[in-house]
Amino acid sequence: MYNHNTNYRDYSTNGGGGDCTNFASQILRAGGWTDVNGYYTDYHYWWYTFANQSYTWVGAYPVYNFLNYSGRGTPKNRSSDLVVGDILQANWGHGEGISHSMIVSTKHNDGRVYLSYHTNDTLDRPLSDIVATSPGASFYAWHINDTFSSLKPQTVVGKK
Repeated sequence: MYNHNTNYRDYSTNGGGGDCTNFASQILRAGGWTDVNGYYTDYHYWWYTFANQSYTWVGAYPVYNFLNYSGRGTPKNRSSDLVVGDILQANWGHGEGISHSMIVSTKHNDGRVYLSYHTNDTLDRPLSDIVATSPGASFYAWHINDTFSSLKPQTVVGKK
């Protein structure tokens, strides 16, 4: 989590962008997603090589479109519908549109969701904390329709 995977480029210092969607894409690939090769700017494709990558690999809004068009993700209306390995995206409400991707890393029995993400390397931050500190933000929840779909929510007992 805090040591970036050296098999992938680190976008955390990449101008106006960040490493959040790259981090999420690495997790999706590790979970069984295969590349969909095609023109790098087209939202219908998702791939990475060390020399280049699709916009959908690194961009929050492009991967939103890929999830929507590819059928690899199903939009959810409630965070309680998310399971470990799903994606939550944010539009912080500052005019930039969808600009952040996070992975559900823990889900408690009572439905509390915790998220992990990059750019600011973060492990298991409560969704309730993100919502409370982000007035005006909009969130987009995605259930991943692939290998992660078979994972059962992680149960954490006695941890607050």
